[in-house]
Amino acid sequence: MFEGLSVDKLESLYHWALVKTKVVGVGSKKADRTLTELLEKHGSFEQIFLAQNRLMGEDALISIPELDKVVRELARSIEFQTLTIASDDYPLKGIEGATPVLYVHGNTDFFGKKTIAVVGTRHPSERQIADGKMAMHQMLEKDYTIVSGLAMGCDGMAHRYAIENEGRTIAVVGTPINKNPVQENRDFYDALLADHLLVSQFPIGVRTFPAHFAYRNHTTVSLAQEGVVVIHAGDKSGTLHAVKVCREQEKPLRILQNNFGKGYKWVEDVVPYLKTNGKVVKPDADS
Repeated sequence: MFEGLSVDKLESLYHWALVKTKVVGVGSKKADRTLTELLEKHGSFEQIFLAQNRLMGEDALISIPELDKVVRELARSIEFQTLTIASDDYPLKGIEGATPVLYVHGNTDFFGKKTIAVVGTRHPSERQIADGKMAMHQMLEKDYTIVSGLAMGCDGMAHRYAIENEGRTIAVVGTPINKNPVQENRDFYDALLADHLLVSQFPIGVRTFPAHFAYRNHTTVSLAQEGVVVIHAGDKSGTLHAVKVCREQEKPLRILQNNFGKGYKWVEDVVPYLKTNGKVVKPDADS
């Protein structure tokens, strides 16, 4: 029943099976720690599953409800690579707490480029979008590869600007890799798939929860060697998850000036960090 599925898709299937049978979870630090330990011990999702089901072996997989549905979904999916901590080309080695698995479609050479994360509100004003584009122009001039989350608003602006201006971009999604993007990002999605890089940490078939979108910020920042640029974010913005991870990983944090003077508590909180590992960026200034 698995004819036609690549080795990478089969690995995703076994990852899904481990989640479905509650051997591991997804979308949390605890789940990633458990999965890291198992991958380090067994080397692959298939071997983890078989070790957990020594008596039934492959029959244990066949008996899982919804297996046929997930196999069909995998067969229809775009092609992708499954990179784990056991893979030679896994790009997050040495990063504390990084997800131990990445499902990737596209140009993996981007992992070796100078990367920076661009994040911000889903509902930016026209002025904030203009500021973001000016900052993006400066980043592309410095040959940064742009990492963002393929959400509406600032994320979509960052990906679109990079694609339209001959830059490079990595989109990190909070869903399995085969799910469609939000409506406002469909205009550049085909170009993203063809020439850039799409990344997920979630196996095809798993149910998506809101917390997954927040947790994918950890992967977005982990992939950003040169830290994070905040276009704009309020005190309740999901962007603050990325700011928190940036500080935890002690990476440079750059905040556009339009975030100041609004009374945001988060801005006040990060000012001491900016003095030692970051800066406030004027859109028309050198970033």
